[in-house]
Amino acid sequence: LSIEDDVKGCASMIPSIQAITVKASLAQRFADYALKGKEECIALVRDQHLQQQGWAAVIANLDDIKDSVQKSFNHLTDLFAKFLENVPRFQEILRLALDDIALLAKVPVLPKLIDDVLSSEQESEVKHTLLTWFCTEPQYYLELLTEKCQAGIDVLNEDCLLSLKEEFFNVLKNADNPDIKEVKGIGDRLANLNKLIEDFDKHCNDQNEIKGIFSSDRMGYARDPNVLPDVCTKRELSDSINRRIQYISCIESDIHKMQTKIHNFWKYMQSVMNQINCLEQVLLAPQRYLKMCAEVCRRREFSSRYMK
Repeated sequence: LSIEDDVKGCASMIPSIQAITVKASLAQRFADYALKGKEECIALVRDQHLQQQGWAAVIANLDDIKDSVQKSFNHLTDLFAKFLENVPRFQEILRLALDDIALLAKVPVLPKLIDDVLSSEQESEVKHTLLTWFCTEPQYYLELLTEKCQAGIDVLNEDCLLSLKEEFFNVLKNADNPDIKEVKGIGDRLANLNKLIEDFDKHCNDQNEIKGIFSSDRMGYARDPNVLPDVCTKRELSDSINRRIQYISCIESDIHKMQTKIHNFWKYMQSVMNQINCLEQVLLAPQRYLKMCAEVCRRREFSSRYMK
């Protein structure tokens, strides 16, 4: 028999010691049910509080990732602005590079400037030019490097950054979607659940009082239908947060992809600038060569004058 049937049977019993015993036992059962129900409801409410805290941690992590990619993008735009400012200078270096490389390959270097580690046999076999003296790479490599740098400058234009910027702002927009980040009414929901627990606690106290007075007309509090259905909606919140977490996972994946694109853009830009800097050093070789020639002449003059 159900506890409801027991209540009806108890209510129809004639006053007797047996009736008192049955009512006392029934009151104890109601008190036990009330305590068990209270513990279950507290656990359900606690789980929902933990879900809310977990969701807050998810959003905090998303914000950290978003801030990180924002800083990376800002750093990239600053560097790119400086890159664009130097494009005219880069273009001038590349314009002169091919002719200068060809000229450096024809200019012989003074034998006295050749490294002493070379033997006389090696010196006779190898015709050192200013290019081979200054650069270990072959001439064709420098010519290919010049073309590669020019291609890099052509690619790294304002339209290239604009395309990346549009994609970047779309990712940020999705990451800042308030309909996903905010679980509407969750604060009020948790406050109401806490209030229900307080009400349930009062019902438990009532059941404990009933154990003493065996008032069967008040024995229904432990199964108050207005309490449990509202408390036992953890599944609804879980489903809502689960759907949002799936969305956040996609957003974080997009942010990581954007971070990779920003890094690759920066890395390519740095590579082009470093290569152009190497070419610039090659173009400065004649100046250094002349300075070294002047130093050789100065030392020879000094030797001829003071070391006879």
